[in-house]
Amino acid sequence: MDWRRWYAFDAVFDSLYKLRYYFVPFDLWRYVALVVVTAVVGSRAGYGAVGDVATFAVGVEADLRLTRPAVELAVDNVDLFAAAVALLAVLVFVSAVFEFVFVDILWEDDLSLRKLFSQRLREGFSLFVFRVAATAAFFLSSYVAVGLLRNSTESTAGLIPLAAAVALLALGFSVVNGLVTDFAVPIMIADGRRLDDAVVEVVKLFRREPRQLSLYVGVRLLLNAAILVGATVVSVVVAATIGLPLAGLGYAVELTSGGLDAALATAAGVAVAVVLVVIYLVLLLVFLAVFVQLPVRFYLRCYPLYVLGYTDERYRLLEERPADISLLDFLLGRK
Repeated sequence: MDWRRWYAFDAVFDSLYKLRYYFVPFDLWRYVALVVVTAVVGSRAGYGAVGDVATFAVGVEADLRLTRPAVELAVDNVDLFAAAVALLAVLVFVSAVFEFVFVDILWEDDLSLRKLFSQRLREGFSLFVFRVAATAAFFLSSYVAVGLLRNSTESTAGLIPLAAAVALLALGFSVVNGLVTDFAVPIMIADGRRLDDAVVEVVKLFRREPRQLSLYVGVRLLLNAAILVGATVVSVVVAATIGLPLAGLGYAVELTSGGLDAALATAAGVAVAVVLVVIYLVLLLVFLAVFVQLPVRFYLRCYPLYVLGYTDERYRLLEERPADISLLDFLLGRK
């Protein structure tokens, strides 16, 4: 690898190429498998600093009004609270295991989801524990910050430095969490390492290529922000498009003599409305999974894998983009 190349930029194009041609020729089972996997991965996977800071800002505003009632509600409904926590833990654990399954599929093109899931339980559990610890550490630090703000006599004056400190904490936890998912997971797969050994290897890679990998972090944060905006816009458009027939039907009912209120006054009307809403939600989830979630998470998984392969050939899990395909060829669809 020529050190003068900024391969964080090369990998952006490589990942676009992979996204475009991975499903050519089209294989329905491969597509379905990737839809399932991309629908599961991503829970607390990192680079969510903006959302974490927003959560903290809301917490500062609502802490006095919501914290105590929420605690009292949890105490009064211990069984429900415990069930919710258990369900969340299961979802986060499954997400962690599927991070390894995702890389296995991209590396070996093995679509045996059940087999891969059972093989990666141990590695997934270690990633699950790390994610829970990282998330808990951030929210604990945020809670301490909120407590300091509440007890401060000059809350307005202290808000700016406190918010800046929490923003840095959020960025730090988010980047570390993201780097573990991006680099430690494929290193564990390629070398059969434990998570702590893989993290040490990531640190060594950063010491060897500090500028290249620091550039990757910057590009990744920008990509996440841009994709967040783009995916939000696409999701709103998809939701509105799918909802047009339902809105049209509602408008037509409103024009009848009884109107919408009369239609919903009967059991049959309520049943029809519930069925239509369920159909709408199912269609919305399917369309978002196929046209938003799949391409976004596929791209964001391939990008660090290409960067890791450029950094150290031992961890090159994805085949290189053909050298004769330029960016112009790709954009014009000539190859």
